[in-house]
Amino acid sequence: MKFENIYRETDENMRLALLSLWAPGNHPMRAAIEELFDREPLLAEPVFQSTFGWETTQDNSWKNYLNSTVIEKLGIGKEYPPYKHQAESWKALKDGKSIVVTSGTGSGKTECFMYPVLSDLYEHGHTNGIEAIFLYPLNALMEDQKKRLSDYCQAIGLHFAVYNGDTPEYREDGRNAKLPNEIATRDEIRDTKHAGTRPEILLTNPSMLEYILVRQKDQQMLQESAGHLRWIVIDEAHSYSGSAAVELAYQIKRILEAFGKKAEDVRFACTSATIGGDEGAQSLAEFISTITGQPTEQIQVIGGNRLVRPLDEKQLEADLQSRNLPSAEKVLSLRKKINEVAGMTLQQMWEWLCPDSPYTQGNLLPALRLLDNLCEIAQGKNPVLSLRAHFFMRAISGLYACANENCSGANDALPIYGHLTTYKASVCSCCNAPLLEIVQCKRCGGFVLMGCSDSQTHMISPCEDGTNRDDYFAIDLPSEQEDDDELNSSGTPNTFFLLPYEKEKFFNPVGKAHTGTMDLVHTSTGSLLDVHIDNDGKWVEVRKEDGHSYCPSCGRLAQGKRLNLKHFRIPINFINQTIAPVFLRECAPEGRSWGKYIAFTDSRQGTAISAKTFNIDVERTQSRERMLQELVSVADTGGTGINVDAIPGLTAEQKAIILAQMKGSQQGGLSLAKIADCIYDSILFEHIAGKEKGEDKKAYKAALMRQNIGRKSLFEKSAENMGLITLVYPDLKNISKPASVNDYMELYGGNVTDKDWQNFLKLSLDYFFRVGNHIQSLIEDERKYVRDSSIGTPVAASDDPRKGVSHWPTINEDKDGVSAKQHRLILLLCAGLGITTLSELKERKKKVADIMEDVWTTLVDHHILKEVKADDTEGYNSSRYHGDNEYVGCYYLDLSGEENNTVCRIELAKGVKVCPVTGNFVDTTFCGYSPLITGEIDRKLFERYKCSDEIIQMPIRPKDNDQVDQWAETNEEIRGLKEKGLWSDRHKYSYKKLPTYIAAEHSAQQSKQLLKEYTKAFSQKNPAINVLHCSTTMEMGVDIGDIDIVLMDTVPPTAANYLQRVGRAGRMGQSKAIAFSLCNNTPVGQHAFANPMWALQTTNHMIKVRPSQTIIQRHVNSFFFRQFICENGSGILANVSIDEFMTSTCDAFVQYLDDMSTNQAEERKFHDVFGQSTPYTINITKNTIIDVQKEYDKVMTELNDAFVQFQNDPRRQMAISNQIRKSKNEGLLNYLSEHQFIPNANMPTGVVTFDFTDRDQAKNLHRLYNKLEKLKNDCADETDAVKKFNLQSEINETRAKINDIHRATSASRDIHTALNEYAPEQTVVVNERNYVSAGVTLFGAYNQETQGRGIYHCVHCGHTEYRKSLKENEICPVCQNPYHSIIDKNHGGTYTLAYEPVGFRTDQNIDSSREEKTDKHYYDIRPVLLKTDWSKHKDVNMCEVTSSGESGNILFYNVGNGHGFAFCKRCGRAAIEYSGFTTNENIPNAVKVGHKRLWGDDCEANNNDIARHVVFTGLHPTCYSVLRFKKDAGSSDFVMDEQLVYSLGVVIKRALAKSEGIDEGEIDFGIKQEISAWVLFIYDTAKGGCGYSLKLMNPVLFQEVLDNARKDLDETTCNCHVDGGACARCLVDRNNYRYAHLLSKGKVLDWLNKQKDKALDVPREVRVSSPAAKVVYQPLKDIVKQAINDPEVKRLTLCVSDETDDYAITDWTSVRSEMGKHINHAITNGKKVALAVEYHPNLHTSLSDKLPFINLKDKFSDCEVMLIQDMGKLKTAIVVETTDKVRRYFTNKEAVLSFSNNWGKGCSHVFVDANNVSFNEQEEPTYTPIPSQVVREGITQATMFQVQNYFSTAIAPYVLKRQDIDMLSDVLRGKHVDISFSDMYVNSALASLMLVYLIKEMKDLFGFTIDNVTLQLDSPRRKCTNERYNDWTPISMNFPCKEDADNYTDNLFNQLFNIDAEHSFNDADHHRWLRIETEDGGLVEIRPDHGISGGYRSDSKYLNKDTLGGSVSVYRNNEDVLYYIIIKKGSLC
Repeated sequence: MKFENIYRETDENMRLALLSLWAPGNHPMRAAIEELFDREPLLAEPVFQSTFGWETTQDNSWKNYLNSTVIEKLGIGKEYPPYKHQAESWKALKDGKSIVVTSGTGSGKTECFMYPVLSDLYEHGHTNGIEAIFLYPLNALMEDQKKRLSDYCQAIGLHFAVYNGDTPEYREDGRNAKLPNEIATRDEIRDTKHAGTRPEILLTNPSMLEYILVRQKDQQMLQESAGHLRWIVIDEAHSYSGSAAVELAYQIKRILEAFGKKAEDVRFACTSATIGGDEGAQSLAEFISTITGQPTEQIQVIGGNRLVRPLDEKQLEADLQSRNLPSAEKVLSLRKKINEVAGMTLQQMWEWLCPDSPYTQGNLLPALRLLDNLCEIAQGKNPVLSLRAHFFMRAISGLYACANENCSGANDALPIYGHLTTYKASVCSCCNAPLLEIVQCKRCGGFVLMGCSDSQTHMISPCEDGTNRDDYFAIDLPSEQEDDDELNSSGTPNTFFLLPYEKEKFFNPVGKAHTGTMDLVHTSTGSLLDVHIDNDGKWVEVRKEDGHSYCPSCGRLAQGKRLNLKHFRIPINFINQTIAPVFLRECAPEGRSWGKYIAFTDSRQGTAISAKTFNIDVERTQSRERMLQELVSVADTGGTGINVDAIPGLTAEQKAIILAQMKGSQQGGLSLAKIADCIYDSILFEHIAGKEKGEDKKAYKAALMRQNIGRKSLFEKSAENMGLITLVYPDLKNISKPASVNDYMELYGGNVTDKDWQNFLKLSLDYFFRVGNHIQSLIEDERKYVRDSSIGTPVAASDDPRKGVSHWPTINEDKDGVSAKQHRLILLLCAGLGITTLSELKERKKKVADIMEDVWTTLVDHHILKEVKADDTEGYNSSRYHGDNEYVGCYYLDLSGEENNTVCRIELAKGVKVCPVTGNFVDTTFCGYSPLITGEIDRKLFERYKCSDEIIQMPIRPKDNDQVDQWAETNEEIRGLKEKGLWSDRHKYSYKKLPTYIAAEHSAQQSKQLLKEYTKAFSQKNPAINVLHCSTTMEMGVDIGDIDIVLMDTVPPTAANYLQRVGRAGRMGQSKAIAFSLCNNTPVGQHAFANPMWALQTTNHMIKVRPSQTIIQRHVNSFFFRQFICENGSGILANVSIDEFMTSTCDAFVQYLDDMSTNQAEERKFHDVFGQSTPYTINITKNTIIDVQKEYDKVMTELNDAFVQFQNDPRRQMAISNQIRKSKNEGLLNYLSEHQFIPNANMPTGVVTFDFTDRDQAKNLHRLYNKLEKLKNDCADETDAVKKFNLQSEINETRAKINDIHRATSASRDIHTALNEYAPEQTVVVNERNYVSAGVTLFGAYNQETQGRGIYHCVHCGHTEYRKSLKENEICPVCQNPYHSIIDKNHGGTYTLAYEPVGFRTDQNIDSSREEKTDKHYYDIRPVLLKTDWSKHKDVNMCEVTSSGESGNILFYNVGNGHGFAFCKRCGRAAIEYSGFTTNENIPNAVKVGHKRLWGDDCEANNNDIARHVVFTGLHPTCYSVLRFKKDAGSSDFVMDEQLVYSLGVVIKRALAKSEGIDEGEIDFGIKQEISAWVLFIYDTAKGGCGYSLKLMNPVLFQEVLDNARKDLDETTCNCHVDGGACARCLVDRNNYRYAHLLSKGKVLDWLNKQKDKALDVPREVRVSSPAAKVVYQPLKDIVKQAINDPEVKRLTLCVSDETDDYAITDWTSVRSEMGKHINHAITNGKKVALAVEYHPNLHTSLSDKLPFINLKDKFSDCEVMLIQDMGKLKTAIVVETTDKVRRYFTNKEAVLSFSNNWGKGCSHVFVDANNVSFNEQEEPTYTPIPSQVVREGITQATMFQVQNYFSTAIAPYVLKRQDIDMLSDVLRGKHVDISFSDMYVNSALASLMLVYLIKEMKDLFGFTIDNVTLQLDSPRRKCTNERYNDWTPISMNFPCKEDADNYTDNLFNQLFNIDAEHSFNDADHHRWLRIETEDGGLVEIRPDHGISGGYRSDSKYLNKDTLGGSVSVYRNNEDVLYYIIIKKGSLC
């Protein structure tokens, strides 16, 4: 294999292919295209990486880590020493650590864990328990390990089992012969017979693991294996990301619990893709730590190193000098360097080796040749270089030009087009003129400039991309279809199609159209069209008044319903086919023609289509090769096939005589029968049809003849069009021209010879019968193998009156008489006869018609055409395909390969001509005119199609196949063809006959058995499969043998995917390997082509496992469900139905959950499994299963009610009864998984099936079912035991065959994908065959009452409902406007009828096909948001955001082409509606009355059974966030901009995925119109949701996502933000290209910048302090809640300030209070909580002021508390810390940091940065007790009291001690006192009553006299209002105003004490106090922490406020109420 050859020949092949397609021969654009390919290479500069062997161990210390017996028996290290990383793995595991092995592919990762596991189990195993679990993501990986494990286990006496969905229950269920030491059945794995059959090693997958955990049948295995589990192996651990990683992490927790183990008791061994660097290794260790539950220090990441083995420098120098290569010093240094770096470019390697020779494009091939030489030099097995080359070839998405001939980049060959490029942009990079697309007319080959112009200003611009997606290979419309296309569409006047104007040569090709010339004028303000009335412009246009445009060269319709001129878009499949021979030849082992390689594609359908089209191309190539070889072999034998050279004893003279005689008596070439035999390839046939399809050989050969000989394509590169062969009709040889021609020449002149006439007859056969497909009919089963959809039709005579059949062409006439537009044959005849004007044709019409009639008569009379006879039962009179006698009397050309068919022979084409217009070869002309002529009669047209006299001599290959290569290098004819531009890549591979190479599909939609066969066929030394087209599943480590080349049809989305795939090449020690990537027009593809080192230089990090509470809860549910099964569920079997569970067991489960909710032992067990930070959410489990039960009961009630309702309708009752039965019988575990109760990420839920059983398979199934029925009857009647046993075995075998067919004819996808890929009329490719979906399968038999749904849509506000009730005239509950259908929103009724299919299916009455073109309907399956609640939205700058919470629903629906589907309610058949009208006449044909059921019989449906305009839906339960623009925030210009919303969805999706470290496929978006605005919703794609989309509810994270989106978009290199629209470099990708016209980089970037400006509206003092600070529009408490619930947050610091004067410490210490609950929740969730209290000693001079802060740490025993010094003006509020990130939230409003529940109140925004914050600690206040003073605090426990007993009931018992009461009496008794009270919250009657009666009670108790009362109640912050105040308002609520409150308080003091209270002018402090001061200096101070009435309520009403007194009852709310009391003795005490 040569790097140089790969590069040179792939480039050469693609250039040849594209030039032969676009600009063949002397095409005027050929030189410009060649220059373009030089300037814009198709291949990027190659890059290289080292593939030297892995470093091995240097000693035998590794033997200490494995059992010596195991080493000996397994032969470890016997042939070669272990790799160093293997030994490191064994040591780490021996030391009790867990490992992650990340060495590259082919490095023996499996042995890193396999040998230690086997060694350990050999020593400690044999317990009849499961001791090691090997977890694999794919079943194929398990199968791949079986042979190796079997050998190992057999050697050391261990056993293993594969436990997955394919494992049979019992031996008699049928299975392939088991391997030695394999436990092959579930019964044996479980060891139900206690025979000791349980294996030590269990290979399984996460899906089966979930079943094992909850299935009753497996519980005994788990219980008896408890304590024995020693190992868990996780293979390909990197494949678990996002939701899958979370699922696996919690699954492992539950597995460990089930086996009675803790994480530290088990060793984990994981393998992973290569993760580079220390950071990557650390991220991997953290990832595995999260998955396994082991600490990171317990996990050792082990990566292998490639070793550059030393070389003998002297020997190397000699070898290099002998080859004239660089010095050994340079080579050795390069050798070392490339092994040290990730990779090097070709230029770097050249400059390293040849520093004195500058690297240029001219040195590229020599540089590759140099590397080839160095890789091929070796010393022993030690190569000088060992490299993997990375090649990148780009696909072409179009051809573009600025049309500015003054552009500096204009091509000298054709400057009028200006700068040509294959890169799409809006403006030219050289002159800034608009860059317009060039399209090509394939009829004439013209390069047509396409653009749009403004009708007013004439300014030009590129056309919108996305509306016309035809590629260059789309099927051409015949001319008559073009006419229909024009009639059924309107033109687009703003789109122009221009061709350079050549005045002397130009003529109007469309007589009824107008021509106009114009210039493209480029100015500084733009470019415009300048129309020239005098026809003196440089460009010309042809257009009709109706707006339709035409190719200015030949008159082809440019644009109808479709763009008929072709884009220069080259599909990946074409590139693959073009370069495949290069790969296969280069990697072929010595002695073989072809090697093998694998090709990766990112989609299943892409994989299938690639394989199908690849083999079709191989079929064409093989046919050409075989025909040429066979024709050459008979060229000198007169066509007899006799080789005279092989006759012994003949002299040369005798041989010459014999040959001369044979030539005289035999015809040349080969008969059709011989051709049919020679192009047939048995290898291809067996692959395509299957070995068992031998009876189809005849049909396959017929199809080959149809495609290669019968049907003539005008543009396909067939052997005939390539000038290789010609069809010769022997019966034409001696036919003379008829009298009609002679008569014509006598009248009008001319020189038509007999040879000309014979040529015209041949051309009539070739260009009418063959081009029009008027050839033989299909034979039985041929339809399965033909490559196009046309089945052919015969032709009637021109005067035949029948309609609906093709007629022999005659002169076309229109309303004006003879038309200028005539059939090709008539144009050709006119050219030859000299008729050059329409008037001449009108004059000579009769003569021309006579000649055409003579052509027909001649072909019929000479029996060249075959007539359809009435007595025919096959062919065109077969009732299967045609109506009775429909074509009787018609004729066709029979070119079948039947033995007796002599109508035609195939000969080598030795001399051909070239069509001067198309550049194609033509083997025959008529009077020198090309038969490819088309257009309208005109002299200039005929001149254009007049061929030159030059005869192109085609090369004739030698007979000896082995001489062809040398012949091709020196052949003069080939050299001439190359010089003339007529040699193509297809010619290159046609002359030498080579063995067949075959491709195969390998994807998840195929049966496991077929995949196994393909893998085996590919892996063997002499592969039967050469190219394996794989989906992403083959990335994993399935062993597919030794391959040198990996092709990627698309560049994978990540570098990790890329490296995993390319690692497949060069695994076996080869010194050269190739990774070849095809870069399509996506951001990833274009980036890879521009930066070939991207994957090698990308440091891969493992995505963090981000727990989702939704997923965790499902695992919690499953945990409790298993507990229930183990303790109470002996009767719950694996196959129990949901009905059995719901009706008999569910209530017991609910009761069990209720009992366990307070069981502390169960709670401890729960936390042992899930960790202390996981809340004990058993009540959520209980409520969830109750909801599931209610939903089930509801569904069953509806079904039963419907059954009763239709008791008089047996048919409907039967349908409902079937549905009830299916609903009841659904499996329990599947049901619970579907309803999100137990985990479903790894289980087959939410999938929709596609049954692609075709006619063949249906017949086979029918036969097997009949056989099975007979066998069962025979078995029942049989009495002989032996015969009965044999019959039962045959029954089992037959059942297995039936199951195999069902498995092989079924695929499945998620509902979103299925609604598109499997929808009715969609073509699905599987196993290289096309299956057309014909209908749907519903859940049970159809019944509209229970299965129909209605989608009700409001066009006014956007509200959408999806419900079962189907009622007209419904009203939208949101805006009260009428509902409408979603299809016809103006006239379509109130709702759209919808059905939820569980599957789609093909029509079993018809065959699958092998058509090359795959008809794909691009249904736009958009999600619909059903519910939006904006009441709890959050503000983020210019947006409002709300969410579904943990659960919501998204509806997907398919509306077909916009009008829905017609659906047969009887059989499920469905078809696309193409009209909005609903009449019986326009019912689609497929479902019209009389159609067949999908499974065969006639359907009894009538018109009422056909549901019209229905949609197919899928409900997707998930979570989502919804975004809309705030209309008052500068966004009013955006709210109705659909382009902006779509574009924003694209960038937010990407940025959120990047932020969360998840694959983009985990989330998606949709848009919806609500009232006067578009809204955007982001949702989780995993069923049930994972919580990723809910991250946008965190304003900080959302702001970061928007910032990242803006940053990423800023970094894109295109100019779309200036020029409008979007391209693949910014927004367009493979997921959104269908609505690319709705994307705008400029709009979304403008919006992102505006929101950035708003976000950065930060005060100057904040910017100075923190330049990176941003504004967050989010309440502080919301930030706290999000941090508490975020599993990544490890530490939370909350800050309060004493400057607020707002203290209520119990608000923070009490779990009953809001802030206390937050702190408790955070601690429960495993967060570390710190409390930073800003404390200013100068503000707390008195003891009472200090009290809240004394011993503060004691009040928060679970928190870290610190008093800190002043934080300045900008105060930190919250610090949120994760493992690797810090977020600091701070504010410039000190009042918000109150030490109460008011913390954060009134703060609409805060600032955030990523700064680490440190606080300066403040000394804590202290209190020194003194005898004369008592300080107490306490929390009351009183729950109810009367206000007159406030002190004695609620305060004294809980705050004071007995001696304190005595001290109070001493201080107060008999004293005169002054009372002062401060509290701004005395705003209610209850507060006034409690204050006054507290004083009264104390006065009565302690006997003091009140002299003065001073009240300090007012404050600017005081709020005393109550707009709802009335007589019935409770007295704990506020008065209407503060004046009323104060008056009530004053009145109470006056009534009780006869004192008029004074009101202080000072403002009330927030902290409350009641002071009683005596005249001798004594003091009693009571400080109620919550205020005098805080924490209390009363049921008394304001109605009685004037009569209320001390008997008013008071109740404490559910919160803590704290009191401080200070008692200080006076001087007289």
